Amino acid sequence: MLLSRKVTQAKNDGVLPPNMTQERLIFTTLPAPGEVFLLQAKVVGRNAADDIEKSTAQSEATRMLPPLMRFLREYIPGFERVHLIDIAPQIGVRETRRIIADHVLTEGEILNDRRFSDTIGLGGFYPDVHPPKGQDKTLASMVYPLRPYEIPFRILVPQGIEGVIVAGRCVSATQRAFGAIRVIPLCMVMGQAAGTAAALAARNSRSFHDLDIPDLQARLAKSGAFLHPEDADDRFEFTPLGPS
Repeated sequence: MLLSRKVTQAKNDGVLPPNMTQERLIFTTLPAPGEVFLLQAKVVGRNAADDIEKSTAQSEATRMLPPLMRFLREYIPGFERVHLIDIAPQIGVRETRRIIADHVLTEGEILNDRRFSDTIGLGGFYPDVHPPKGQDKTLASMVYPLRPYEIPFRILVPQGIEGVIVAGRCVSATQRAFGAIRVIPLCMVMGQAAGTAAALAARNSRSFHDLDIPDLQARLAKSGAFLHPEDADDRFEFTPLGPS
């Protein structure tokens, strides 16, 4: 909370710009001594599916960097001599378009341990949804799953289209469910399933809508994928990091 107050103070002092919507100071140390990773230049209200708006967002984020450096030097103990050594090659995009697939994953299914006959892997991240107008999220809105949840194959297969399968942040899910499955580890889970499914569909001349799901699951399990929470129970201790 102390660092949050520093952000508020710097905004009131005019050091941080008013479009600096992040109300907390978020950083983590890196393996290299004396280096930290800062997640602070957040842009809202831009449509990243539009190239011009995405470019504008990139410029807005870049202009936040000089006041951010001043803020760290003047307000945060230990950062008095901080300097910038690198920035991300492009602005990160939280979400744009998603498909409508044979199934739309919901937050309730994630939080209530819904089991799927076509599961292709597990997730464990919580529905992390940032308010679109830039308000900071609160702990009261952060609900954590009690154990790993199953991801169904059907959210990868678009309705009404043949020969297409998707993986990652364009899969079929509600906004709150998407906030949980958009993270990199789950994109890897879905990517492995999509690639395996594509090979099976091509080999057997099958539609993705009519794929042999048990065969797909067997191949994923053989390659090390965990398909059900109990598969991982004896290997990992699942400890949610959020409030009980």
